[in-house]
Amino acid sequence: ADRRPSTPMRALAPLLVLFGLFTSHAATTKGYLADVLCMERGGGIALDGVNMWTNPEGHSVHCLRDVQICVDSGFALLQNTGTEAAPNYRMVGKFDSAGNARVMAYLAPLGEWDRNVFVAVEGDLSAEGAFTSVTAVTSTAYVSTVGATEMGTSSSGGSTPAPTTTTTPAPTVGPTPSPTTTPKASQDSQQTPQQASAAAPRVAVWGAGMVGAAVGLVLASVHVV
Repeated sequence: ADRRPSTPMRALAPLLVLFGLFTSHAATTKGYLADVLCMERGGGIALDGVNMWTNPEGHSVHCLRDVQICVDSGFALLQNTGTEAAPNYRMVGKFDSAGNARVMAYLAPLGEWDRNVFVAVEGDLSAEGAFTSVTAVTSTAYVSTVGATEMGTSSSGGSTPAPTTTTTPAPTVGPTPSPTTTPKASQDSQQTPQQASAAAPRVAVWGAGMVGAAVGLVLASVHVV
């Protein structure tokens, strides 16, 4: 029986190999350890005063391991994208949570003021600059990394955040309120107290006259009957 892969599988094989090459590669990657916070600070100046872009070997274990905000920012591996004469170190890979735990385990026995933390990392490094499936972080002798390519970070060092755009909402337009009409005050309500007092006797006289006329009509009708 023919045990060779089917034609479709033979056709897919090169694509699968290429996919594996472009997505990640398991290898040993060497460089200086850095915490992301110090690497992304303005001008690459770490909390301990070291210039991470030009002199990462001066970064202390104390800053890497003992300063909580540095630990919380995660770790990265640096390589030289410049030259030996004009070094320009940038992050080529950031560790995931499991990788960060391995870095902390590696740093644990080191002296507080040890420096020159150059390591070899065993694990997958994606094209986007993410270390995953890290199996080991160990000390190693320095080797030149001149000509390295920065991955997943801006040319000025550090991740470039998307600009924050604040949109001012348009004012809500509601119905235009109808003008309020103030009811016209009655003539009586506009009278002064003096005018009201003067008018009272006239009203009383008029009322008495009306009563008298009514009585007269009644008496006249009785006389007729």
